[in-house]
Amino acid sequence: MDIQNMDAAFDLLGTLAGNPNNIYLLMDGARFKNIHAFIYEHEDNPDYIPLYRGTYYESLVEVSPCLVRIKDMHRGLMPWFVRQGADELKALALVSTLPLKDLAEHFRTCLEANLPNQGLALFRFYDPSVMVMLASPALQQQAAFVFKHVSEMYWKIDGAYKSALF
Repeated sequence: MDIQNMDAAFDLLGTLAGNPNNIYLLMDGARFKNIHAFIYEHEDNPDYIPLYRGTYYESLVEVSPCLVRIKDMHRGLMPWFVRQGADELKALALVSTLPLKDLAEHFRTCLEANLPNQGLALFRFYDPSVMVMLASPALQQQAAFVFKHVSEMYWKIDGAYKSALF
């Protein structure tokens, strides 16, 4: 994974608008008061999957990360992401050839991390602030597995867009 700093003139909507692949927002449900209501407030008939649904973590579905397929780049969640969501570290924008259900199933296999003491912990790969750590040489193999079905990813840190191409 190669992380690039985008210049101040970077236009995410323009960059993604012509992309023939699926565009998604991977939203960190823990950063919202009610992630599901928020999605419905911004999207007409949203196409999304809470990643905790159908897993051991089902009881935490109110704070579940959600994978949302973007149907319209200029209405709904994508303009929100560009205006403020990226600045607040609430989501990652992803490009993938996989359909929503298949990408969500893959991401569900990545929800846990093995700890050195043989324990398990939730792995917050959907948190934009974790991306800096995933880019470190020590974690390149894990990042390659988590994002193996993603060709492009965008997020903001300190007011500037970052991108990762896989």
